[in-house]
Amino acid sequence: MCAALIDGTGHTAGVRTVRRLLGAVVLVVVLAGCRVEATVEVEVAADGSGRVALEAVFDPAAVEALDGLAEGVLLTDLAAAGWDVTRPELAVDGSITISANRAVASGAGLQRALDDIAGAGVFTDVRLTSTDRFAGRTQSLSFDIDLSEGWNLFSDAEVAAALDGEPFGVPVAQLTDGRSIDDVLGVSVIATLSGDEEQAPLSGDYSPGFDDTAVTQVRLEATVENSTAVLLRTISIALAFLAALSLALAIVGLFLQRRSEQFRPASMPRTLSSRIPGRATGPAPAATLPPATRNDDAVHLVVIEPLSVLYHQSEPPEHYLLPFVRGNGGEARADVLLDVFDDVVRGRVEPARLWEAAGLDGDSGEIDDLFVSMRSLRKDAPSFLRQLERLRIPVAALSNDAASWSSAVRQRDRLTSVRPWLVSAELGAVKPDPGIFERLRRETGVAYGHCLYIDTRIEHLDAARELGMRTALYDADGLDLPELVGHPVVRDLLGFVRRSI
Repeated sequence: MCAALIDGTGHTAGVRTVRRLLGAVVLVVVLAGCRVEATVEVEVAADGSGRVALEAVFDPAAVEALDGLAEGVLLTDLAAAGWDVTRPELAVDGSITISANRAVASGAGLQRALDDIAGAGVFTDVRLTSTDRFAGRTQSLSFDIDLSEGWNLFSDAEVAAALDGEPFGVPVAQLTDGRSIDDVLGVSVIATLSGDEEQAPLSGDYSPGFDDTAVTQVRLEATVENSTAVLLRTISIALAFLAALSLALAIVGLFLQRRSEQFRPASMPRTLSSRIPGRATGPAPAATLPPATRNDDAVHLVVIEPLSVLYHQSEPPEHYLLPFVRGNGGEARADVLLDVFDDVVRGRVEPARLWEAAGLDGDSGEIDDLFVSMRSLRKDAPSFLRQLERLRIPVAALSNDAASWSSAVRQRDRLTSVRPWLVSAELGAVKPDPGIFERLRRETGVAYGHCLYIDTRIEHLDAARELGMRTALYDADGLDLPELVGHPVVRDLLGFVRRSI
C-alpha cells in the first residue's frame, strides 16, 4: 500500500505542488513509528528581498523505513518547483537532513514560497512593509501559521475523494496506533529581519502545533537608522532644547527681578544705622569684607537665634532639659542626657532617642509636643518682627535645635515671615561652627558685612564677628555675663528699633 501511495496515486496527484513534499513519506513514518523534524526559515533583507528555506530531518528509523524514497520523491518535487535543493546529508547518528531554499523578491513572492511548502491556508496574511521616515526606515514582517487541518495538509480533495475520503486510504487512527500528528512531525518556524550591516538581525523562533486552538502569530519590526541623520536629529533636538531653556531662564529671570524689586529690603535709615550694635567694636578688617561693604553701612539682614530672642529659652540646655526630664519621671544621668541632646541638635539621632535615653515612657510624639509647649513666645517678639517688616528689613533664624521641635513652634506661632529658618539638625553643623553661618550667607545672598547677628551666647557672637558680621548680645533675662562681653548689649530690641526710626 505504501508503494501504491508513493508511486501511483501519490505521484500523479501529489507531485503537482510542493505543499505535499512531506506527504509522500508521512504514511511510511507513521507506520514505522518514526519522527520527522521540519524547520522553515524566513529571512528578509533591508531591501525587501529574502529567502525561504526548508529543512527536514528524518530520524534513523525514518531513514530505514523510507529506504531512499525521500531523495527520489522529495528532491524531484522541490527542484521542479524552482527550489535550490541540497543533497541529503547523512549524520553520524544515522539521520538524514534534506535542505532546500528559494529566493523571493517581494512580499508576494514570500507568500507564494510559503504556499509551496504547505498549501494555501497554512501561512496566511503574509505582510512585508517598509516605511521611510526621518533618519531611517521601519521594516516589518508578519504572518500567521495555522496547522489545524492536521493530516489533511498532506493530501488534497482529489486524493481524499479517490481514497473514499481518507487522506491515506484508511482511517488515520488505524495507522497511528494512538500517536498524534505532533508526535510524528515537529514543525519550527524561524523568521529574521536582517536590517543593515550596522545592526544585528531581529529574529523570532516559533513552534506551532497541529493541536493549537489558535493560530501562531509571527510579528517582527526592525528600525534601520541612518547614523548621519540621527546625529543631525540629535543636534536639532539639543538646539531646540537649549532655545527653550534660554527662553525659560529669561522668563524666570525677569520674574525674579520684578519680585526682588518688590521685596528688596530698603537701606536702614542713617539714624538707625548709626545706632546698630557692633559699631562700637569698630568695623571688621577690610580684608574680610567685600568692597561694597566698606562703602555701605546699611544692614540688609537681621539674623537671630529664635530660642533666645523670640522665645524665653536663653539658658543652656541643662537649665531646661533636665527639669523637664525629671518632672516627667526620667532618671537618666545628666551627662548622658546632654550627650544625646547634642546628637539630636546635630541631626545624628531623632528626638525619640533622647526620650528613650531619658527613660520616659509614652509616645515620643506626645513627649515632643509637651517639650516644645514650654517654649513661650516673648511678649514683644511679634511687635519686633512687625517693626522690621515695616522697615523692609528681612529677618532670618539660625538655631541649634531639632528640626521637628523648631518646625512645630514656628507653625504654631505663625512665624513664616522669618526666613530662611535654618536649623542645625538639618544642616549637620551647630553654632559656633563657621559652616552654619556660610550656609546662611549662600542661601540669602547677603554679605556678612550687611548682617546684624543677635544671640545670647558669647561664643556664637564671637564666631559671627570673626566672619565680618555686626553683633549684639541680647540680655532681656538678666544673663550671668562676664565683665568683658566684647559685644554691645541690648536689653530692649523693640524699644531700640522704635527710638531709632
